[in-house]
Amino acid sequence: MRLPCLPPLPEQRAITACLSTWDTAIRKSNQLLAQKELRKKWLMQQLLTGKKRLKGFEGAWKEYTYEQLLKVVKRPVEWNDAHLYNLISVRRRSGGIFLREALYGHQIKVKDLRTANEGDFLFSKMQILHGASALVTKEFAGAKISGSYIAVVAKDARLLNMEYFQWYSQLPYFYHQTYVSSYGVHIEKMTFDFDAFLTLEIKLPTLEEQTAIAHILQTADQEIQLLKARVEKLKEQKKGMMQMLLSGKIRLNIKKNP
Repeated sequence: MRLPCLPPLPEQRAITACLSTWDTAIRKSNQLLAQKELRKKWLMQQLLTGKKRLKGFEGAWKEYTYEQLLKVVKRPVEWNDAHLYNLISVRRRSGGIFLREALYGHQIKVKDLRTANEGDFLFSKMQILHGASALVTKEFAGAKISGSYIAVVAKDARLLNMEYFQWYSQLPYFYHQTYVSSYGVHIEKMTFDFDAFLTLEIKLPTLEEQTAIAHILQTADQEIQLLKARVEKLKEQKKGMMQMLLSGKIRLNIKKNP
């Protein structure tokens, strides 16, 4: 049996040290990422509940029912069997919106679609208990949703910032509110009673404070996304270096002792 080819021992050590540099960078980036995620979670719990107030903002928060704040919007699609429709869905656990598939009208059995606009907030009737709700971003403006979703906007834009509401919807308390507004014998088959949900209450700061809070949380989230991208880039770099160094395609310049 033919033994595998190996570089000299000094070069093996040098390769190991080189790859360890990437391992260290990945580990430190992951540690920083975990810290950033914990900080964002803490900020959400503090800022969205009023436990921590931003500098320059005072006064008691006001209590509203969701019915006072939210308005259902329906934009029925004028059906065309030859038209290609981009269909979107909402991920569980506040995972955001994604493009589920693109189908021509003749491929869709239940011909009941509605148009979602940027700024709409979507509730999944069947998956809301698992955190399936999200704000429609510019990327998905004009895409279509099925009748299994409820789309809402702010009744009065002077009272509610929908980006703030998007962050609030990720709190455990909001999850609890959707649970107590649902009915059924098994959590996987419970149905959202939107009318019952509308009777529940939320405390809000002024629109200006909502906007400031949403901006801070968005900035924290962007930092996390950049760090995640950095970790993935480091992993790809390490993978490439492994393929080159461990196969001998690239040789390290090992200085020999005189």
